[in-house]
Amino acid sequence: MQSYVIAGLRVRMACEGRTERQAIPYQAEFEGEPDITIDVPETVVERECRAHPELNADDWRYLLTGKQFAGGLLDHNGLVLHASAVVVDGQAYLFAAPSGGGKSTHTKLWLEMFPQAFILNDDKPALRLDESGNWQVYGTPWSGTEDISRNASAPLAGICFLDKGEEDCIVPADDGEAAVRLYEQASRLRQEQQMSQMLSLIDRLIADVPLYQMTCTITPNAAQMSYRAMQGGK
Repeated sequence: MQSYVIAGLRVRMACEGRTERQAIPYQAEFEGEPDITIDVPETVVERECRAHPELNADDWRYLLTGKQFAGGLLDHNGLVLHASAVVVDGQAYLFAAPSGGGKSTHTKLWLEMFPQAFILNDDKPALRLDESGNWQVYGTPWSGTEDISRNASAPLAGICFLDKGEEDCIVPADDGEAAVRLYEQASRLRQEQQMSQMLSLIDRLIADVPLYQMTCTITPNAAQMSYRAMQGGK
């Protein structure tokens, strides 16, 4: 077991290969019991490989350790969202979309607009309520094939759900639609208690955080439009 601090939590994790490499920036020694323990049995990896041979064992270790982290995070007022998180002037803006939906391309346009911007996590950022009841976004080792991530955090300024289109338009998200989209992009777990925890956190996100729905082209104009809208907040 190796020791890490991820999303402000003490984590002990048995890992190797890709997961171990991407977790290097999060290595940290600590005393006492961890907040989260991650240990994926090799029998589970082998079972998934047999059921889904399109992925190799290293891929499955990466996915399954991420799933265990997401489950443990629920016990600490947090969830993992499939999104690209970009930080500008100390604020984190999240863009969520299905795989291939353009979220990474959109945040890279923000990097071109703002020299001070950086990607906090390009695939699976962690969101947590802090002791003051404010949402913080954290980088994690589960950062996609390109491993674009930082071991850092920033207050959550807003979440935007992206859909590709022929013109650019951004509006506040309807609460019902936002609930569906957050559920689709959250790391879902099968246990009833975990599902209840996740849905409660989604309800809290909808109440607390500015949420947007955007149909967009993959152009600088789209990035400028989303920044202007999200910077204003609710």
